[in-house]
Amino acid sequence: MLPYFEEQDIGAVLPRIVTEKPKSFIQKIQYCEYIIVFLYKKMMSGINCLYTTPGPFSLYRKKVIEEIGKFDASNLTEDMELALRLQKKHLLV
Repeated sequence: MLPYFEEQDIGAVLPRIVTEKPKSFIQKIQYCEYIIVFLYKKMMSGINCLYTTPGPFSLYRKKVIEEIGKFDASNLTEDMELALRLQKKHLLV
């Protein structure tokens, strides 16, 4: 993920989460969620329209977070709110 930060206009990089074979019911539900989210992120990034930077393993450029501010802990969808601030500054592609 780090090579993407060589471009100075990149504020965040989102991972593709790969899980091992799920065993429990909860793991199977989470596995399905990850597949759906991956496909959705892939589709939305194709039109430059990511709406969230989900917490698991997302990387942020430190100076960007210092510029736009940290997560708003009082917001229930802090990852989405942060992504909107990144988009406003044209730092999420």
